[in-house]
Amino acid sequence: MAAIVFNVSKNAPAITDLRILLVKGYTPDPDHATVAAILASDGCDECAFTNYARKTLADEAFTVDNVNDRGKLDATDPATWEDAGGVADELISHAIVFQYVDADDANNIPISCHSVGKTTNGGDLTLTFHADGILYTS
Repeated sequence: MAAIVFNVSKNAPAITDLRILLVKGYTPDPDHATVAAILASDGCDECAFTNYARKTLADEAFTVDNVNDRGKLDATDPATWEDAGGVADELISHAIVFQYVDADDANNIPISCHSVGKTTNGGDLTLTFHADGILYTS
């Protein structure tokens, strides 16, 4: 998955309570500072395919790599969306990793955006982070 890092998260990405949501029609903009701003952008809608729900990530970790002068954010891959679509199918444009603050998306902080480009069809949907992690900071 190609990724952008949102400007709000470039210097100190949060490593607690990371979650992932799926959107359609999003044009990535690193200036978006909240999940609400992403969802309010032109053409962007959160997915609503059959059996869709936001997922909580596990085993979040931020490690410093002094050899390569960067930091790495990683977490366990999100759980599979079982029987995704079928009744209602959608083309997923992006997955957004964000720090969950509370139930108000105006407070939730986007961390990274990853291209997906998959259409649901009633089968299981599995997204996998790159083996090197979710993102690097430098």
